[in-house]
Amino acid sequence: MKRTNFNRRAAAGLLSATMAITPFMVAVPTATADDTQQCAQIKIRPGRGAGELSMDISRNYKPGEVVTIKGSGFEQRPAEVGSFAFKIDDNQNKWPVEQPDTRFDRIDTPATDISIDAASMLSADGSFEVQVKLPENLKDGAHVIRALTGNDGGTATSVPITFTVNSGANDGHCGTLVEGEPATGDESKDTGSTEQPAVEPSESAAPTSKPDTGETKDQDQTSASATVRDVANNERAKTVTANVALEGFAPGVTLTAKVNGQAVLWGTGRNASENPIEVGADGMLEAGITLQPGSAPAGKHTLIVTASDGKTAQAEIVTTAGVQLASTSANSETTVTVYNLPDGAVVTEIGAKGKVFHKANEVEAKNHIATVEGVKLPKDAPVGEPVFVRFVVDGEQQTATGAKITADNSPVAADSYSSTSAQLPTGLYQSAVNASTNELFVTRAVGRPPIKESTLFKLDATTLAVKQQATPAVVDADHPDKGVHAVYGIGLDNQRGLVWVSNTRSGSVAVYKQSDLSLVKQFPAGIVEHARDIAVDESTGKAYVSSPTGNGVIAEVSLDGSVRTIAIGDGFGGTMALALDQSSRTLVTVSLNQPAAALIDLASGNVTRIDLPEGQVDRASGVAWDAKRGNIFVASQGSSNVVVYNVNDKKVVAEVPTGAGALNAVYDPVNDRVYVTNRVGGTVTVLDAESFEISANLPAGANTNHTAVASNGVVYTVQKGATTNEQGESVNLVYRFALNESTTPDEGNSSTTEPTTPGDSGSASEPTTPGDGGTSETEVPDNGSTTQPKPPTQPEPEDPEGGSSVFKPSRILSFVVSAVSSFLPIKWVVKVTVSFGLPSWLTQWWPR
Repeated sequence: MKRTNFNRRAAAGLLSATMAITPFMVAVPTATADDTQQCAQIKIRPGRGAGELSMDISRNYKPGEVVTIKGSGFEQRPAEVGSFAFKIDDNQNKWPVEQPDTRFDRIDTPATDISIDAASMLSADGSFEVQVKLPENLKDGAHVIRALTGNDGGTATSVPITFTVNSGANDGHCGTLVEGEPATGDESKDTGSTEQPAVEPSESAAPTSKPDTGETKDQDQTSASATVRDVANNERAKTVTANVALEGFAPGVTLTAKVNGQAVLWGTGRNASENPIEVGADGMLEAGITLQPGSAPAGKHTLIVTASDGKTAQAEIVTTAGVQLASTSANSETTVTVYNLPDGAVVTEIGAKGKVFHKANEVEAKNHIATVEGVKLPKDAPVGEPVFVRFVVDGEQQTATGAKITADNSPVAADSYSSTSAQLPTGLYQSAVNASTNELFVTRAVGRPPIKESTLFKLDATTLAVKQQATPAVVDADHPDKGVHAVYGIGLDNQRGLVWVSNTRSGSVAVYKQSDLSLVKQFPAGIVEHARDIAVDESTGKAYVSSPTGNGVIAEVSLDGSVRTIAIGDGFGGTMALALDQSSRTLVTVSLNQPAAALIDLASGNVTRIDLPEGQVDRASGVAWDAKRGNIFVASQGSSNVVVYNVNDKKVVAEVPTGAGALNAVYDPVNDRVYVTNRVGGTVTVLDAESFEISANLPAGANTNHTAVASNGVVYTVQKGATTNEQGESVNLVYRFALNESTTPDEGNSSTTEPTTPGDSGSASEPTTPGDGGTSETEVPDNGSTTQPKPPTQPEPEDPEGGSSVFKPSRILSFVVSAVSSFLPIKWVVKVTVSFGLPSWLTQWWPR
């Protein structure tokens, strides 16, 4: 594609109609003032420092699309605290909360920048590759992504790259790219040049046309400025974070900041530090800041930034109170903590969606925190709605909001299962079981890279007693300080007596013998980016590994050392859980950042992408596969539910709210049940695989992380919430659940939460083909009539111009108004129509 030099917005209605009835693209006249409001108006500052970004700029992107960014030539960052930040549109737009690359620090609300550890991203040669999801609200036109460093105490850099967004046809409007015209070499180069229309030089770099008067103006005498954006509460730390843009400081000076006399930390999350930060060569700096607990209670405050040369800048910062809930489940009693409250604040009411369900009896804040115990979330509390807290300060009522309410997580039919548990050291992740040998294998890893502590356990599958344990191999034998190949995901090859594990932090996999846990093969680091789940095809002995930070890929790994990539396709995003049916040799996975699943026929190589309803699937991570019925069960952390998709009918057949943070799912063909691990809820929800009703809800400890099912139907769950045993040791628990054969839950014990059956799940995306030459297809959900009780929740797809495919009289009015407002004679349009004829498909729009 070629970047157009024209503004293409004049007579928008006229031209869209003209282009619809003519078989070619036309040049678009100059934009009107009203039309330019629909185009992106981004002011982009130039970059500085070492490093270069690249991405595919030969095409337009869509809002919400996943973009791959590559970097090269960047300097190494300080050890332990090194980090990068990525901004979108220089603070003029915000990243969405859900990002495909899980190495980024989690954000709770949309933010102008997202941070990532340099150690997990930057290679020794200064290169990297990351994926980001663009905001859904980007206007058409030029935009910028900027990589920033400096918050970690190292050299400050600011490297931008611009790209174009076009939500409609590639017709070149708003300075986007024209379809069918190749980009020239110069126009495909990296950004930041003044030739790009959206880039504006900073004042410090702008040339002056005034004559030299012989006078000089000392930079120290110029004023410095500070601007604060994106103020948000950090629920876990009870701090306030924000982004600050600084200008007018002398190059190389160091800065400190205070609010209300208390030191402000530079950076956010674990990289936040009181250490002064250095200004770049252009006198500018963009950085995240953290306000320590209670230093800036809800209200207006002044941020004061002071340079080492004495110059200062000030900015107003407005903060709010934050709300934290010990439990978000309906029909539960919880403790509500309101933090960052002003002195004298009194909490009065708690509720959701306009309904008050707790009077707080005027709980007064102490040290800026008010704790309200015994808050009962009613059984009919609105699932999916945020909890609000009302408080009074100086006679004025204010409101703060917190987490969303999740489904009732009360135990259901727990006595229909026999359960036992055992303690293991903290850091448990996943488990897998071999029923024929009655052995359970469990992975464990502790800390952040370099990981020094990791274990592979073998337990007796009945008593849960430890039989053996092994420590993974070191990453570098010559440098043991680089840690070990820590084990996370796990899959068994019971035919060959092998244990396959994923080494997430080192991007590798390893194979051990089940018999004695001796290492069979340690694959080199970096073969699978952020390797997560692992499943083994026992007919071939090949393992399949998911990649949450990859771009829609699954790695096929063979014991001989060969690695092949199965591509689901661009835009699918990170692959999460894997479910493999051994008899049909079909593998299913889900996307973390897109409402989508994929079905892979391992025999033929066929890949089928399945799009799911966006409103029902948020941060999918778990998947179970009932191959007999063709049902895929998708568990999602963000929406705390399970969505069931039938591949034969090509539609969603049920949605079941489960406990908070549904993380994992697994199908049990013996008892025909699906087990859903609710990490935040601390339970395992059991679904009837045929009716989709809740058969049981089993308590399974805090931070329930993974559930596995043996071939005899016995269920094993590991949790990560640390508890202290009688010896004072910090431990996690392994649970064993066995369904009592004589116990069938009656209707009185079943959950009152009924599954819902929505209609179509929307149209599918373009198909992709795996690397072995197999064909692929994309499933299109059934758009026919349905007798299901719940109506479709997704709007019908719109035509490229944003309306329905049926002609509306308003189109004529828009057409005429656009022509007249642009001073173009309507007869010109008639001549074009007469010259080229009225296409037959256009006549189908006419009223009947």
